[in-house]
Amino acid sequence: MPSQRPMSMEVSKSPVRLCQTCNRIDFHLALTKRINKRIKLGKWGKIHRSAQSCPFCDLVVASLHKAEHAPKVLSGLFLNTQIYLTNERSWTSCVAHVQYYGPESLAYSNKHDLQSAAKKQAKIMEEPYRLVVNFEDCDDDVYNGHIQYLADHESNEDKQFFGRTVDTRHANIDLARSWSRICSRFHGSSCAKLGKASRRLGRIRVIDIERRIVISAPHECRYVALTYVWGGPQEFEARKKKFHTSSLGAEYMPLPHRLPQTIEDSCYLAWEMGYRYLWVDSLCIIQDSDDDRHDQILHMDAIYSSAALTIAAASSPNSNYGLPGISRPRRFRQHVQEAKGGCFAIPFPSLASLEQDDHLVWNTRGWTFQEKIMSKRLLVMTDFQMYFRCSNMVWCEDLAMETVRLSTNRGRMDQPLRWAADRSRNSHRAPIMQRGLDELAFMSNLVSITHIDTRRIAPVLLNYTSVVSEFTRRSLSNPRDGVNAVMGVLNTLEETGAFYHGLPDRYLDVALLWHVPLGSEVSLKDTDAAWFPSWSWAAWNLPQGCLWMLEDMRTTSVSGLRGCPKFLLFETHIQHTWYKEIEKIHRPPIPYLEPATKALLRQIEYMLYMKTTVGSFRICRRCHASTRGVPETKKLSADGQYSLNLLLDAYGQTVGEVWVLRGWRRKHLDRYMDFIALSSGVGMAGSVVAPHYVSHVFTSDNKVIPKQRNEWQVVNIMMVEWQGQVARRLAIGKVIKAAWQSEKKRWIMLA
Repeated sequence: MPSQRPMSMEVSKSPVRLCQTCNRIDFHLALTKRINKRIKLGKWGKIHRSAQSCPFCDLVVASLHKAEHAPKVLSGLFLNTQIYLTNERSWTSCVAHVQYYGPESLAYSNKHDLQSAAKKQAKIMEEPYRLVVNFEDCDDDVYNGHIQYLADHESNEDKQFFGRTVDTRHANIDLARSWSRICSRFHGSSCAKLGKASRRLGRIRVIDIERRIVISAPHECRYVALTYVWGGPQEFEARKKKFHTSSLGAEYMPLPHRLPQTIEDSCYLAWEMGYRYLWVDSLCIIQDSDDDRHDQILHMDAIYSSAALTIAAASSPNSNYGLPGISRPRRFRQHVQEAKGGCFAIPFPSLASLEQDDHLVWNTRGWTFQEKIMSKRLLVMTDFQMYFRCSNMVWCEDLAMETVRLSTNRGRMDQPLRWAADRSRNSHRAPIMQRGLDELAFMSNLVSITHIDTRRIAPVLLNYTSVVSEFTRRSLSNPRDGVNAVMGVLNTLEETGAFYHGLPDRYLDVALLWHVPLGSEVSLKDTDAAWFPSWSWAAWNLPQGCLWMLEDMRTTSVSGLRGCPKFLLFETHIQHTWYKEIEKIHRPPIPYLEPATKALLRQIEYMLYMKTTVGSFRICRRCHASTRGVPETKKLSADGQYSLNLLLDAYGQTVGEVWVLRGWRRKHLDRYMDFIALSSGVGMAGSVVAPHYVSHVFTSDNKVIPKQRNEWQVVNIMMVEWQGQVARRLAIGKVIKAAWQSEKKRWIMLA
C-alpha cells in the first residue's frame, strides 16, 4: 500500500451507499496500520439485515459464512451477538507448513521468507493488512472471517500481499508461468533436486504432446505428470494392440483426436507451461499387460518424484470432468464488493485448509496421496482457483504472495515444504517447540497426554505416524491396495527398516499401538478381500484415520517390561516356513498348526509370533475424563464408534483403560477379556486407578505425594479374542504396571 491514499480508493465511478456504521470506517488506515482497538460493527441481527443494502455488511456476513469452521461460527451467533472488525498483517495469511513432522510441523514453513519480504517492503512503503471479522468472547482464529483488498489497479510494488481478482472462466496461465520461472530462477536446486524415489526410475512412456503419440521417454526428458481421479472405466487407454513399431524399431501409440477432457486439458496446460511431454497412467501404462502394470505401479513414486511438475486435477471427480479454468469455469465465484472506491473480496480457502477436508475429491483417494507428497512441484487446479506448491513456497491466484528471494534467517529450514526424506541432509533444525495438548492434537492428528519433549522421539517416527494418519483417512476402490498405495512414501524412510503390512520392524513396539480418534467409526475389512492381519491398520476401515500418542512414541520400550515380549514375523506360507527376527533371540518352537488355523493364516502374508504374558481384566463404563485433550470426531452411528473405557481387576478396582467400540462394549460389559503385554510406557490418557497402585514421590519440602497420571509406569496392552490357536486384535489399552500380574510366558500367534 503506498504512503499516499490510492487513487482507486478515492474515486468511484459508480458510488455505492454504505450503512452509517461502515461509512465511518477509515479503510485506508485499516489496510495500512494496526488496529489496536477493535471496531464495533453492531449486532449480528442488524448486520444481517443491513447486508441487503450495504456492500460491506454483505462482506462481513459472507466472511463468517466462509470461516474455517462456519457451522460452529453461525450456530454460536445470536441476533444480539456483537460483531467486531480488526486487522492482521497480510503476509501471515500466506504462511504454509508441512504436516508430516508432528508437533514440529510449524517449524517447516515459509514464514521466514514471507516475514523477510514484508520487512523489506515496510522500509519503503506502508505495511499491508487484511481485515478480520470476529465476534465477542471468541479468541480462536479459526472462527474469524477475513476480507482482503483487491489491488489490481495499484503499481506492482504496491500489490504485494494484497488480493487479486480471479477470473471464474479462465485460469491465469501467465501467472502460473511466472511462478515456475521464479521457482526455477531463485530456488534453483532447492526445488529441482530429485528425491530418493527417483533413483529407481526405470523405463517409462510419455505423451509427446506435439506429435500426439505415446512414446518411450527420451533420455533425461523433462516431463509433467498428471494426478487425477479415474472415476470409472476409461474411454481410451493403452492396450497392447494399439502400439505400433516405427521404422527405427521404436514403439509408439497414436492418440485419438479427442481424449478424456481432464487429460486433454492437461496436455494443453503442460504445453502452455513450456513442456512437451506428459505422463498419464491410463495412457503410459499398458492396461492389459500384468507385467507392465506391476512394474509401473511399483515405480509410481519414482515417476512423480522425477517429474519437473505435477498437475493435480483436484476438483475433477472423473477423467471427463476437465480442469476448472481450462475447459470449464470454476464453480465458485469470487465474492467481491465495492466500498469507498476500493474493491474488497472474501479470500478463497488456502491450499492447506483444502487439504484438511473433503472439498477436493482428489484429496480423498488413497493412490493420489503418494502422488501429492512425492511431487517436488505441484500445480493444483480446483473449482476455487489455481495453487502452486514447490519445496519452498505456496502461491495462489487470489493473493499476491510471490516473494523472490529466500530468507537467510538462521531459523529457516532448507526446503521446508519438501517431503521429509527428500530434504537436504545438512538442513539445520529449528528449536523444538513445546505445545499444549490441544494444539498438538490439532496440528498433527497425534494425541498427547502432557507436554512432550519431541527431542526424544525419532524424527522418522513422526514422519511415519503423520503419513499413516492422513493416508488411512482416504478411500481405496481395492482393499488390497491398503499398503501398496503408500509404500512408495514409506520406502523413502530408510531409517525405519523393512515394512510388514505397513508397520516398520525397527519401531514395531510403537507402531503396534495405533488406535483411532474417540468417537470415530471403525470396522474390520472383509478378511477374504483384504488379507491383512488385525494388528495392522491396513486391515481396518478407518474413515477418520488412525493415530499414535506422542507419549507412547517417547517412552515405549520392550526392555522396560519384566517378561517383555519377543517379536518375530512368521511367514505364513506353510510350505516355506521362515522367521524375521525383530529381536535377537533363540529360534522359537515351530508351532503345530491345526487345519483350521492353516486355512486362516493362508489369507495373510505374515503372522506376528510373540512370546509374552497374558492377563485378564473386566471392561467397565466409559472413561469420561479422557475426553479432555483427545480429539473427538463428528457424531456417527453409535455402535461403530470408539470410546475409552475403564479396566477392572478381579477385585473390582480400576487398573487401566482401553479403547473399544461402543457397540462391542454394550455386548461384553463386565466380561473378562484377555490382554497381551506389548511394551512398557509412561502415562494414561484419562483413567483414575486405585490409589494403592500409584507410586509416590518426595517433594522438595520432604512431603510424599502421588505421581501425576502422566508419570505412571504402565504396560501397553492389546485386547484379543481367540480363533482357535490364533489371537486377533480387538483394541489397545494401558494397565498400570503394579497391577499387571505376570503369568507364565507363552508363544502367541497374532493374526
